[in-house]
Amino acid sequence: MVVGADFAEPMLRAGSSKAPRSRVVPVVSDALELPLRSGSVAGAVVAFGIRNLASLDDGLREIARVLQPGARFVILEFSTPRLPIVRTAYRLYFHHLLPAIGRLVSGHPTAYRYLPESVDQFPEAAELADRMRAAGFSDVRWSALSFGIAALHIGERAS
Repeated sequence: MVVGADFAEPMLRAGSSKAPRSRVVPVVSDALELPLRSGSVAGAVVAFGIRNLASLDDGLREIARVLQPGARFVILEFSTPRLPIVRTAYRLYFHHLLPAIGRLVSGHPTAYRYLPESVDQFPEAAELADRMRAAGFSDVRWSALSFGIAALHIGERAS
């Protein structure tokens, strides 16, 4: 069984049609206080959401708490490309073009402004790996995806 946890109930409702209820159980909860027993989870995945936690370090420790020793934790998150030419093009798109398109489509003056700001504030890959280790993960590794626009981090709950 898979537990889908989010503090935003509308997000859980939107995702409820993506998988049968017999396989995915939606739970409204804060990632900093998961309603799960310590050591009760066989694995965890967060895609494009860990940068939104009120406290990244507390969230990493909480996920480590609920995972079984040796269980894998996978993070897929936006990152900033390292190659200067890709980073320049990405920043131009992400900080200027995307917010302009968001304003036009949504009619909201600040649409899509939070996204690039939150990515800018998120730690680089090596720092995130260090923070995962400090939170109780071992064998932490990462790989850049899409020319560094996203990164995949993997760690295992230390025994």
